[in-house]
This record gives sequence, structure tokens and C-alpha cells, in this order.
Amino acid sequence: MKPAVLKPILVGGIFLSALVTILWVGVASASIPVFKIRAMLHDKPTGPLRIDDGKIAEIESLLPLRFKVSPKSDPQTFVWVESKRTVPENFKTDVDVGLEGKYDAKTGVFHAYRISTQCPSKYEASKDAEKAYAGANKGYGATDADLLPGTVGGSASGASSDAGSQSAVGGY
Repeated sequence: MKPAVLKPILVGGIFLSALVTILWVGVASASIPVFKIRAMLHDKPTGPLRIDDGKIAEIESLLPLRFKVSPKSDPQTFVWVESKRTVPENFKTDVDVGLEGKYDAKTGVFHAYRISTQCPSKYEASKDAEKAYAGANKGYGATDADLLPGTVGGSASGASSDAGSQSAVGGY
């Protein structure tokens, strides 16, 4: 075969193998059943499973990792979790956690091979940052009232209470 013909066949083969790999990984990860903690404790499933409604209730040790997880809606129900993995970021009590692993009904322990914690809550600007922002905007002719919709000098529609005034920017 000529190199010009071989090249498209080689590229097509690589593309096809990548596509098959992506599909296989997607099907394999979708085949893991998802349980709530109460349902898992009741049904006592065997094999790999995923828990998606957990919240870290108590941390007993970090090495080996052993902690208690309870449902978000029922802190009285819990399951002990053990893992040989490293401690994930943001690992502390009252943080939402997702787990993958196997439940041992005899010992009542969930052996996790994947632990993921919820990211920290939404960014909340500090009071100092709010003051700095307000102070920076005052240099452009804005007042504190202009920065707060619905107050005298500021409104949700952006209209000023003084209809005859000119804008501080450009004098228009």
C-alpha cells in the first residue's frame, strides 16, 4: 500500500478506538447502582454501588480514613465508612459527600474506593471587599444610594429621583 492510503486508515483506526473507549467507560460508570443511605441499609446490596445523599457526621480517623456518614434529611441514621484512599479536599463534618464502593452488611461498614466532597459554598464577598467596590465606584460620580437599587437616588430601573440632573460621566 502507498503511504498516502495508509495514513487515513491509521487515523481512522485511532479515532475508532478512542470512540469505543469513551463509550465503554460511559457504560461502565452508568452501570453502578445509586442508593440512598436508608435504602442501602434496608436492602443490603452486594457489589459496587454509589451513595449520593451523604453528609459527613463524624470523623474518627484520617489514617486509615474512617468516618460516619448520615443522610442529609436524617442525621440519626448513619453508616460507617472506611477507605484506604487519601483524604479529599474540603473533608470536614457537615460537608456533603458522594461515595462509591461496597457495603459489607455483616460489619455494617461501607468500604469506599472513591470519595468526593462538595465544593465550598458560593463565593461571598467580605465586607472589606464591598466597601472597596463602593469606594471605587464613587470616583465615577456614584453615591452609596446609586449603588443600591430601590433607594433614594437609585432604583431597580436605573432612573434617578432627580429627573433634571445630568450624568456625571461625560456631562450628558
